[in-house]
Amino acid sequence: MYRGGGSIGIVGAARAGYVVGADPDDDTGRVLACVKLNIGGSEPDSLKYRLDGDTGTDAARVVWGEASPHRAADLLNRSDDEYDERREVEMWLSGVIADRAGTVAAKDAFGAAGQLGYSRDQVKRAKKRLGLVAEKVGMSGGWHWTDPALSTPEGSAKGAKGADS
Repeated sequence: MYRGGGSIGIVGAARAGYVVGADPDDDTGRVLACVKLNIGGSEPDSLKYRLDGDTGTDAARVVWGEASPHRAADLLNRSDDEYDERREVEMWLSGVIADRAGTVAAKDAFGAAGQLGYSRDQVKRAKKRLGLVAEKVGMSGGWHWTDPALSTPEGSAKGAKGADS
């Protein structure tokens, strides 16, 4: 969604958004996949295509192929360095949560992450992708993040949200 000129506003204003990516199954092919659709029922199939030179001209023509099993997320989340780094931060944060019985103070997570070279934003995004719940503990107790799957009933988070949640 954010690849439309670096802003969600461009794709957000449209009723449908598509992404083109290299076909993982064909070095010369491309895949057109739906990234957003709010005017129809279900997401349409992704389509394979390739560009062929037109004899006698400098123009290319589109040669459409069959439906592709690859979705937009598959095309965008190929194993590049950025994706690997996101997974690394998620795995690290999962380990921190597991080591602390399912709950960690946000300030402790941010501090440890900083020592490893991870930014606050990277950690916050990992927290969201992992489905951790943020809870403010008392008036001056700070924020705690809880993994609902690992926490005990008395330690479970209520889902309060805030600046460092």
